[in-house]
Amino acid sequence: MYKIFDTINNLKDNKKGNKKKTYEGKKSLDNSSKNEIQYVECTIDLKYSLELNYKKKSLNDCKINLKGISSLIINSIRRTIMADVKTLSIEKVYIYKNSTVFGDEIISHRLGLVPIFISTELLRIYENRAKNDPNIIINLDINNNIYNKTKISIFSEMLNLMYKSIEFDLYKNQLIFPVYRDILILKINPGQEIHCECHCLINSGLNHAKFSPVGTIFYRMEPYVKILKEIISFDSSSFLKICPTGVFEVEKLGNLSRIYVKNSKFCTFCKECIKMNFKSKCIIKIGRNKIKINLIIESTGVSSPENLFKRAIDLLIGKSELCLENVIKNFKSDVNFKI
Repeated sequence: MYKIFDTINNLKDNKKGNKKKTYEGKKSLDNSSKNEIQYVECTIDLKYSLELNYKKKSLNDCKINLKGISSLIINSIRRTIMADVKTLSIEKVYIYKNSTVFGDEIISHRLGLVPIFISTELLRIYENRAKNDPNIIINLDINNNIYNKTKISIFSEMLNLMYKSIEFDLYKNQLIFPVYRDILILKINPGQEIHCECHCLINSGLNHAKFSPVGTIFYRMEPYVKILKEIISFDSSSFLKICPTGVFEVEKLGNLSRIYVKNSKFCTFCKECIKMNFKSKCIIKIGRNKIKINLIIESTGVSSPENLFKRAIDLLIGKSELCLENVIKNFKSDVNFKI
């Protein structure tokens, strides 16, 4: 119901002459009857209150610092990336010949967990196709000659894309390949061979974990440490040894030393500093800052973390608009419902 209340807020701002509005609360309480449902309407305009800072650690890892947003929205983005963002993966494996010691089920399971990269343009083309249509086929055909006295290690780089006659030109200009080329699938002895055909499909992590584009994704509220009263003593080395992460630091004041907070974000909530006996008073307070949240995304390599973050937001916008349409459709007959 964000769009409905946002329109109301804009009308109020235009009447008052305010250009920016970060928060608008509205309460509609009817005390005429205690049995009636009471509605509380409240919106937050993220256009002016949200602060985002993007830090990329590596090619597939990133850290996003968000300020002025609820953890509920961050958790929705996290769950959308895990379950709703679609990727390409091997769905069915047709094994025509297997003379190795490994069973067909083991080989199929290992091939299904190999992450496969596909370009965004090609992903959009095949996203709306039928689920049972084998759009992309990968072939694996390895034969170890009996006269060869060494074992052959089959890695993911040996998976070859099969081109169809009609779609040859389309595949030729697009990128489809295993993300990591050094994944060991199996080893074959002299005289053994394997020939299989892998059919890939596009699906989401809600169907199977192999379609999930991330390995690890989590959010962490930034901790804060506050000293309620100044700690001044002759020897502060014993106090610094208590904190294992180096949250506190010492400032020399002649013969005395003052303890202050240096890096509160490194706090692990071990509470060892609180257990210190300062004349039977707790003068250190620790907690979590619910406004500052760090979102860490570790992609499997099928897509960049920033692209996953953008696609998850687009999916949430689409779900919100669909929910809004259903709400308006169901409540159109209500006389008291006004847009």
